[in-house]
Amino acid sequence: MGVKYTNSTTKEDELFYPDWIIRFSDGRMGIFDTKKGNTATSTETADKTNALQQKLKVFGKKFIGGIAVQEAGVWYYNDSPKYSFKEGQSVNDSKEWKPFEDLF
Repeated sequence: MGVKYTNSTTKEDELFYPDWIIRFSDGRMGIFDTKKGNTATSTETADKTNALQQKLKVFGKKFIGGIAVQEAGVWYYNDSPKYSFKEGQSVNDSKEWKPFEDLF
């Protein structure tokens, strides 16, 4: 599944393909894109997640998703419509990052 987004640097429409599509036992569908290092902090990632959040709204309440990162062996996700992640920041420094296991 490709998600159309506008790259704010090039001002061009592009597609990205989220890494994980998960069907939860309660019927929800999760769409997540994994990141690490400088890809978690890039403007392009913010562009992608903002587009993904808009797409999830169109899909309806049974769809969730966002950016997923691993820190200290634990996966976290951010489903905020206004994504930001600063270099050197810990996911524990922001209320926007939640343990992935909370979704199960």
